[in-house]
Amino acid sequence: IQSATEGNVEPNGTVQAELTLQTPMALSENENLHLIHFTENGPEAVDADGKTEFIKNEEGNLTAVSFETDSFSPYAIVGTTIVKTVMASDGHNYRISVTYGPETGIPENAQLEAAEILPAEEDSQDIQNDADASSVYGLSYGEYVANTEKALGMEEGSAGYIRLFDIKIVDQDDPSVKYQPAEGTSVEVRIELADSESEELSVVHFADETDSGSVVDAEVDGQAVKFEADGFSVYAVTYTVDFNYEVDGKVYDFSIPGKVFGERITKIDKNAIIVIEGIHGMNDELTSNIDNKEKFKIYISPFTPISIDHHNRISTTDARMLRRLVRDYKFRNSPAQKTISMWPKVRSSEDENIFPYNSKADVFFNSNCIYEFAVLKKYAEPLLKRIKRNEPEYGEAQRMLSFLKYFDPIYDDAIIPNNSIIREFIGGSVIVK
Repeated sequence: IQSATEGNVEPNGTVQAELTLQTPMALSENENLHLIHFTENGPEAVDADGKTEFIKNEEGNLTAVSFETDSFSPYAIVGTTIVKTVMASDGHNYRISVTYGPETGIPENAQLEAAEILPAEEDSQDIQNDADASSVYGLSYGEYVANTEKALGMEEGSAGYIRLFDIKIVDQDDPSVKYQPAEGTSVEVRIELADSESEELSVVHFADETDSGSVVDAEVDGQAVKFEADGFSVYAVTYTVDFNYEVDGKVYDFSIPGKVFGERITKIDKNAIIVIEGIHGMNDELTSNIDNKEKFKIYISPFTPISIDHHNRISTTDARMLRRLVRDYKFRNSPAQKTISMWPKVRSSEDENIFPYNSKADVFFNSNCIYEFAVLKKYAEPLLKRIKRNEPEYGEAQRMLSFLKYFDPIYDDAIIPNNSIIREFIGGSVIVK
C-alpha cells in the first residue's frame, strides 16, 4: 500500500487481504496449495495458521486467496504434485501421486519412483522387480505379507490380495540421492487403482528399519486412498470386496479377508434371471447342473458389415483389437505395444474357449456400430504411430494404420450417444461405469 506523502505503508496490526487471479488457475485433482510470504527473514508459509482460504470456482480452478497478514511484500502461490503410474503384476494400474510444499525441503524438480515388490519367482518387464534380491530394506516379500496381515488383524496366510510398493522421491539428475520430508512436516500420498471402481483400499506402512507395519490413517474414496506421510519406504496396499449372494437360504461369500465394509447381500429369488458373462459362458460344463431349457445363450461380437473394397473385408478380429487398444490405453494406461504383443494369447484363448461353443448360442448379437472406426481412429492412430520401426509390433501397427486411412475421423465425441457401446471404449457411457 502506498501513500502519496509517506510512500509504502505497513499495517500497525493484522489485516485481511485477498489476492484475486485475473485468470483462474487450473489445478490437478489433488493439488496441495501453499501461500508463501517473502519477508526480510526469509520465506514463510502463511497458510500454516489455518486461516488462509484458497477460493475455487465450480470447475475446481483457483480464483483467489484470502488470508491475514501484518506486513506487505511479495507473495507466491505454490503447490507441487508428482505422479507415477505403476503396472502391477496383476495387470492393474496404480496411479501414485505425492503432493508437497516448500516446507518439506523437497526440491520441486524431484522425481517420484515407485516399484512393486514381487515374490522371488515372479518377473515382469513392466515393473521393477526388487524381489530379485534376498530382501528389500531387510524384509523378504513373504515377511512383508505376513506383517501386513498381522497389522490388519488377519490370520496368517488369509490375505486374498496384497500389493507391496517401494515409494521414494529421488533427485532428478542423481537417483541415488533420496529425499525425505523435513522433520515435523509431511506430504500427501494418494494411491488409486486406475481401472477398478469397486475395490476399497487399506494401507499399511513399513517405516525404515522396522519389521512391523502400521495401519495408515487414510481417507478412502472408492478405489483411491489418500493419507499424510512423514517418510518414504514400503507401503502395502490391500483391497477388500464384500459381496455375498443367497440361494435357497444359503449365503455364498465372495469376500476377501482384511477389512469389513458392511454386508451387501444379493438374494436370488425363485424365477430370478441370472446373467453369466465370460469366455466360458457357452461351455455347458460351466452350467451342467442346469437344464438346457432353463438356459438362453447369447453370443455378442462386432461383426463388421463393411469392406475396404470388393475383395478385402475388415475382419471382426481387427475391430475387436482396435477397441481393446483404445480402451487399454485410455483406462489402463497400457501402450499399444502391450496390447498388440498380448493379442496372440487372446486369440489362442478364444480358439480354445469361445469359438468351439459359439454355435450353441440361441442368439447372435452384432455389437458393431457402423461409425466406430471413424470414432476410434483419432484415438488409435497416434498410439500406433508411436511404435518404432525397431519394435516387434511395428509391422502389425503399420497394417492397422493402412486400413484406418480409409476412414475420416469423427472428432466430436458429443455426437456419439451416451448409451452407445462405443462409449465403453472411449468413456462417457451411462451404462458402463
